[in-house]
Amino acid sequence: MIVPFKDVVAQASEMAKQNLSNYGYLEKVVITITDQGPRINALHWSDEEQKRKTIANFIALTSPLNCHFYVMVGEARMREIPFDGSVEQVDCILVTAETRLGERIVVITPIKREGNSIQFGKTTWKDDQEQLQKYAQFNLLQGIFGNR
Repeated sequence: MIVPFKDVVAQASEMAKQNLSNYGYLEKVVITITDQGPRINALHWSDEEQKRKTIANFIALTSPLNCHFYVMVGEARMREIPFDGSVEQVDCILVTAETRLGERIVVITPIKREGNSIQFGKTTWKDDQEQLQKYAQFNLLQGIFGNR
């Protein structure tokens, strides 16, 4: 049985909410589906140089496996511009996903921490392929599909 791409993304988003509620934080995780089956990798870094090396190593190990799609889950801080033109920083769960064929999805769930509790805002799905071509998060794993 082949699980549809959007179903995997939806499940990853729900699991991220559960993990954040249970543990108070999220690790940055990439789920890949390759010819060898599913793989889950946590990505850790503390500065830009470690980030560059971690991502480069992950891509070097993953691209030869013929990745069909990936789903990356983590916490992020996003800029939001309300109607009044001000700029606000919003913490969120960010799920980005891409297929070998170029389909992309972004799922954003705002989060608000108050003491030991976490409250979730309305989850937004973005799948307008033209807009997502410019989405910087996809540049992070550029090369994961090898030579498409």
